[in-house]
Amino acid sequence: MPNKLLSIVHRTASLIKSGKLADISVEDTQRNYKRALEKGVLKILSKMGISLLSCYHGAQIFEIYGLGDDIVDTAFRGSVSRIGGLSFDDLQKEVESFWIKVSAWCMLCVVGVHTM
Repeated sequence: MPNKLLSIVHRTASLIKSGKLADISVEDTQRNYKRALEKGVLKILSKMGISLLSCYHGAQIFEIYGLGDDIVDTAFRGSVSRIGGLSFDDLQKEVESFWIKVSAWCMLCVVGVHTM
């Protein structure tokens, strides 16, 4: 997902610069993004046959892959994670690494140095 999002950000910035798309505020962009994520999650849930979120809440019908016991015990108590994975420390390092890369990439896009 991050690569697709970065591609959309770059394309949108290009369209705004060229005048093909009206300038949009950060707040509107965030609202639109949140709305799109919510619609996507609802679509996935409906395809799984979950019509009400209350029907799914606490059902524990998934197995967790790639997350360590500390995250599973904190955020997904009672769920199964047979193979383990990232700890909170690992996850923090990953997020910080991605944030640094994205921040640098976005700055290059804003000043017009980077093109896709």
